[in-house]
Amino acid sequence: MTAHQSDSQPHSAGVERLRRALAGDDGGLTHAEVLAQLPTYCEAERLGLPVAQQYPELTAHLDTCPSCTQELVALQEAMSWQEAGPMPLPAGAGQPDLWFLQPRADRLRQAVTTMTQALVKTLLSSVQQRRLRYQLDPFFDRVAELGGQFRLAPAAAPQPLAVGESEPSPSRDLLIATYLAAEALSRLLPPAAWTAQPLERTTLALIHQEATRAAQTVGLDGDQAHSFVEHFTTLILHDARSLARSAPIERVEA
Repeated sequence: MTAHQSDSQPHSAGVERLRRALAGDDGGLTHAEVLAQLPTYCEAERLGLPVAQQYPELTAHLDTCPSCTQELVALQEAMSWQEAGPMPLPAGAGQPDLWFLQPRADRLRQAVTTMTQALVKTLLSSVQQRRLRYQLDPFFDRVAELGGQFRLAPAAAPQPLAVGESEPSPSRDLLIATYLAAEALSRLLPPAAWTAQPLERTTLALIHQEATRAAQTVGLDGDQAHSFVEHFTTLILHDARSLARSAPIERVEA
């Protein structure tokens, strides 16, 4: 080997290193090779092993490559979350209350059913309480058939089609009266009216008005109508939220 040849090799090597540096290739690991080794590297780092000594090329690459470093950080966070396990819920925390996702018909049915059961239990016999169980589904099926627009003309006789019965039924009358009053109130009163504590005088007046109108529409007599209005109003005062949730959801235009 001549002296000229010997001197040219370092020169050629320097040129090659310069070419690769300009091309972004430092002769070390490629991005794909680094990404493939990151899980092993990250696990060794988690165990406290000397990764700089065990993975010198990978460590050198991470020192100069922001994208691979970002992948390393993301992997470290993922492994940290996996190691920690699911976050415990606070004591007593239940499922999120997503009532507003329910159709209004379902929300109104829940409110009317709860209120009617309470009214029948307070005002009627155990026989009527049992009878109500078999009247709920037919009634709300009929409401659905009418497109949620179940109405009775004032002073008209209760509609037999409402619950599939033709004979008199106190529990049926309370069910229809409760529905008529609850549907009207949840539709007429804005959400803010239900959140006021105590309820405003105008709100109480409207509750009394609609309950009285419902009792008259169904055909309850004087004492029955008075008891219905009184207990219906009391139920709302104790839990206005359930009826407030029966209101139509207002859509906010973007």
